[in-house]
Amino acid sequence: MDKSEVRKWISDRIRFLRYRMQLQEWDLRFVYSHIEDDAKAEIDVGLVKQKQATITINVEEIDDEADLQQTVVHELCHLLHADFRLAHEQAWIACSDQVTKDMVDKAFDFGCERMVAATMRMIRHGLCRDLEWLCHPDNHAQEACGGDGSE
Repeated sequence: MDKSEVRKWISDRIRFLRYRMQLQEWDLRFVYSHIEDDAKAEIDVGLVKQKQATITINVEEIDDEADLQQTVVHELCHLLHADFRLAHEQAWIACSDQVTKDMVDKAFDFGCERMVAATMRMIRHGLCRDLEWLCHPDNHAQEACGGDGSE
């Protein structure tokens, strides 16, 4: 996918995704640029209390629409767990040396990725039919509740 296709896909779906994932209160900014380690995307949750985040999409690493869907939803899942960043910040401040701070950072990053991976598994296998269904704005909330509007 080229940059214009990626931008359009996100533009067409981000409002719907934010609603589905209950992330409407977040101020999101998308940036489209190369990422050093060739990752598909990364998120900077700089201001958790202010609910502000920047998601960088590495367009060169996105293969197709399914890959983009998975990547965007993965990054949005980080916001579901963003409040843990506040605890991480307090633990980091309490550390007296750089080695311990680095260990806290690595443990936090590992824990976040594990939580996001578990959330992605729930989305894929339990909370909705599949990522394509989750990401498509034509699907209505009623369908998510079994068709009769009950939860």
